[in-house]
Amino acid sequence: MGSHNKKNEVLRWIESNQEQLVELLRSMVKSRPVNGALSETENEKEVQKIVGQVIQDMGLCVNSVPVDLSQLEAYRGMPGFVTGYTDQIDFTERENVYTRIEGNNTGEKRSLMLVGHADVVPVENPEKWDYPPFEGQEAKGFLYGRGTVDMLGGIAGMLIAMKAIQENHVKLKGDIWFGSIVGEETGGTGMLAFSEFLRKEGIFADAAIMGEPTNLQLSLLCRGILWVDVEVYGKTGHLEVTQPHWSQGGVVSAIEKAFHLADAIEELNKDWESRPDKNHELLRLPCQAKLSKIQGGHHHSSYPDRCVLSYNLQVLPHETDENGLGTVTKREFEEYIAKVAASDPWMREHPPKVTWILEANCGEVPREHPFVDAFMRTAKEITPEITLTGSEFHTDNEWPQKLAGIPTVNFGPGNPALAHNDNERCSIWQLVEYTKIIACQCMDWCGYEEE
Repeated sequence: MGSHNKKNEVLRWIESNQEQLVELLRSMVKSRPVNGALSETENEKEVQKIVGQVIQDMGLCVNSVPVDLSQLEAYRGMPGFVTGYTDQIDFTERENVYTRIEGNNTGEKRSLMLVGHADVVPVENPEKWDYPPFEGQEAKGFLYGRGTVDMLGGIAGMLIAMKAIQENHVKLKGDIWFGSIVGEETGGTGMLAFSEFLRKEGIFADAAIMGEPTNLQLSLLCRGILWVDVEVYGKTGHLEVTQPHWSQGGVVSAIEKAFHLADAIEELNKDWESRPDKNHELLRLPCQAKLSKIQGGHHHSSYPDRCVLSYNLQVLPHETDENGLGTVTKREFEEYIAKVAASDPWMREHPPKVTWILEANCGEVPREHPFVDAFMRTAKEITPEITLTGSEFHTDNEWPQKLAGIPTVNFGPGNPALAHNDNERCSIWQLVEYTKIIACQCMDWCGYEEE
């Protein structure tokens, strides 16, 4: 009965302190932690100060792990360290922050790591928001703001769950580790640096929860991503003047050729829709090559001589090589582009250029891992409708498992479809439920003394 009462005390504390939870998330949003590689004026520095202050107020030690690319040379060319992209990113004053609630290491015990990224993507059109994107305004049962879903809400919930455990004097048997990570939105270099630190220091946890948005469902895997630019060439000339065929010195519209290529890539996507290697039982949608940007042309009265198509390709864990790279997918995409180009007389002589920009890895925790059933048992006490799922987007969950041996699931508040959106917003009810589940997971998995 003592055990049950102690858990109830923690749950009641979270209920009565939910405004503290909301205010913490609001302050994190207000700090404008836009990924430093995506902004000239903002980065994660201020939000990490807020995280550090909460940790300090709990009487815990605030530790930092810088992202030092010179210490990551062994991973050059791998996810998180893409040569020509990552090494152009400035990580000055952008440090990972971590701490530990130390258990008493008595009896049956296991350790748990709570981790997530502190950076958010920029806001391109603030005028399209119903509420200012960096104010954290509460309305209609939601907290509005960039990062409320992806994934400041997850970090805030983890911190308040830890505080609830501390405030109610729960005597844990195993350790709780917590990490707030930078640089996820540009490939995961922050998590690579943190995981390498864990490996070198011999810091281990029996399982980890990453607070990416899952709508309070337990996600056992994420997809990797490949960013690629396909540069298509043409031949310029006056747009308003009748031109001869290109073989006679005439013009070629690079944009028209690019559209032809884009149509062909849609045919590739149709093939991927039904292929087993591009699908997973926990995901609703297959991997696709999704067009994200088109850049072309230089003058209103000139034929465009260049057009760049930017694509995001998704990759599943079973498709990657021993280094976590999507080499098979890259090769298939390159060969397909070459095949399409070979069927067009102009592109056969002027083949498109394929440039890989970024690669972020993917990870999966087996359904049979003991943490999965343990997690579900605890979570169902609070949210009976919880189910297993997968994350259709990239998360940082592979590097902790690969380098530090820590199996990492995704579980967080917020609808992932609202991530990166105008009017990004997180349900306050979900935020509170999430915090309760995290606190109970810490207690049940790590073990605690009954009073």
